[in-house]
Amino acid sequence: GSKPVDKDFSPKSDSSPTPAREKGFKPQMLVCYLCGQQFGSASLPIHQPQCYKKLMIQWKKGDPATRGPKPRDPATVENAIPTSLGNGADIEAFNQQNFENYNTNLAACANCGRTFNP
Repeated sequence: GSKPVDKDFSPKSDSSPTPAREKGFKPQMLVCYLCGQQFGSASLPIHQPQCYKKLMIQWKKGDPATRGPKPRDPATVENAIPTSLGNGADIEAFNQQNFENYNTNLAACANCGRTFNP
């Protein structure tokens, strides 16, 4: 005969189990000032230089009349990634500042004023 398959099988690991999250807990995500997307605290420092390179290529190819302001290099941005991720107020302030920076890079429609990515 065959053995029944245990559907709850998980490989054993030497690391301690992940602490349980409280009900309603959301992961703390950080906003990229260049594209407005959210990333984890470990991913954002990796994402921003790549995002900057991509935007610079698009910016250089764009029409000078419509391409908008030159993207700012992540090395020169004054809004540092919060080191204490336990403080929701620091993260909220960081995200608000980065989202405002992102919004300033949007191009406004000449007819209606609605903003779009350049």
